[in-house]
Amino acid sequence: MNHKPAIFSGFAISIALCVTQPAIAQREGVTKGSGMEVCNRILVNMKENHVDSTYTEWVSGYISAYNLFGDQKQIDEIPDSENIDQYLQKYCKANPSDKVIWASMSLIAELGGYRPPYLK
Repeated sequence: MNHKPAIFSGFAISIALCVTQPAIAQREGVTKGSGMEVCNRILVNMKENHVDSTYTEWVSGYISAYNLFGDQKQIDEIPDSENIDQYLQKYCKANPSDKVIWASMSLIAELGGYRPPYLK
């Protein structure tokens, strides 16, 4: 019995999963709604020096879901809308082509939560 094809297939799948991890996190369907908005569009549509509350509330909900469903270190205190607004502005100015979900993951990491290896 020749096990070389099975071993090769397992090895190839392992490599593919390692290489595509960031792509998996970005694929359509993983996140819907405001989390998929690109930072530069958020900045262009700011009113009175504030990000639309749709985005700050989405980030707040994302952090809540992280706490509720994640196995990683919990975020002890979710920032208020004003602090999330300021964070989104700062993050989006530095990363205009990123999406809100990436800003949310970055904020979680800064608050002491899990930092994915593919996060900037």
